[in-house]
Amino acid sequence: MAGCGDGDDDSATLSKQQYEEQYREAVAGDAADLSGALDGGPAKDPEATAATYARLSDLSAAQVARLGALEPPVDIAAEHRAYVGLLGRVSLLYADIAARIRANPDPDVTEAQVKRIVELFAAPRNAAVVTDFTRAVEAGGYDLGVSLSQPSGSQQDLSQP
Repeated sequence: MAGCGDGDDDSATLSKQQYEEQYREAVAGDAADLSGALDGGPAKDPEATAATYARLSDLSAAQVARLGALEPPVDIAAEHRAYVGLLGRVSLLYADIAARIRANPDPDVTEAQVKRIVELFAAPRNAAVVTDFTRAVEAGGYDLGVSLSQPSGSQQDLSQP
């Protein structure tokens, strides 16, 4: 998913239009898949909840790989990379939550692990990454075909892997 494909090294950076198209292609179906994995909230069965988070980890890791392969235009490159990095940490957190629930299937532990996800993006540093990317998208007039939003109410910080 690089630039124009004419073999010139300078073509690796995508044009605005190419970036919009390739971004939309990279996330096509992901919102429905990711939200669909959580429909109805966490399952009462810890193993079902763990399986859900393992699936979320797989889906988000695939999205991170696709988005990470893009070479965005210069005006949005730093924010894009920071955002993809945050999404990568989310993917790892999903996998960690699945493993922790499987290691200790107590319903209270399961609920605590699930709350980590709900709280994730509102940590000040994480929220800033999403906000910076959203502002760069808006300032550049990009149409990515998706809403870039975040839940509120948390202080968890994923700035470190």
